Amino acid sequence: MTALNIMASQAGVALGGILWGWSATALGLSQSLLGGAILLAASLVLAIPLSINFAQSLNLDPAPLDTRFHNFPLAPKPDDGPVTIVLEYIIRPEDREEFLALQDQIRLIMLRNGATFFHVDESLENPGTFRVEQLVSSWAEHLRQHARVTKAESEILQRAWEMDVRHFGTPGRSRITTSV
Repeated sequence: MTALNIMASQAGVALGGILWGWSATALGLSQSLLGGAILLAASLVLAIPLSINFAQSLNLDPAPLDTRFHNFPLAPKPDDGPVTIVLEYIIRPEDREEFLALQDQIRLIMLRNGATFFHVDESLENPGTFRVEQLVSSWAEHLRQHARVTKAESEILQRAWEMDVRHFGTPGRSRITTSV
C-alpha cells in the first residue's frame, strides 16, 4: 500500500509538471499562475461540503460502565488469559441482515478497543443462531475494553444486545468465556 501511495504521488507530480510546463509555454507564466490560483481557491471552497470529516458527528464521550454482565460467581482473575469471549445470538430471520451489519461495526469497535481477533459464525444446524468470538489478552483487558466504549459505540452495542443474546462461558487457561 505504501508503494502504491508513493507511486501514485510521484505520477501526480510528474503529470503536474508536464501540465504546468505546457501551460506556461502555451499561455504564459502569469496566466498559468493566475489559473493555478483560481483552481486552488475553487478546490478550497469545494473541500468544505465534500469533506470526509465524519468525526464531528460522533459522540466520543465515555459511556457509563455497565458491569452487570461481568458479575460472575466464577469470574476469572485479572491476569488470566488469553481470554476468548463468546456471545451467542438467536436472531429472527427478518433481522439477519441488520444483525450482520451491526456485527461489522461491532468488529471494528472491539478491535479498536483491544481485541486481537473477532469472528462471527452462523450455525448450519440452527439458522439464525450466531456465535460471536473475540480474543483479548487477559480478563483485565476485557474489562478495560468495556471502559473504552464511547456513547456512540454503546448505542451500536445496545442495538445488537436487544436482538437477543446469551453470554456463555467456560473458565480455562487459554479460553475464558462468561455466562449470564
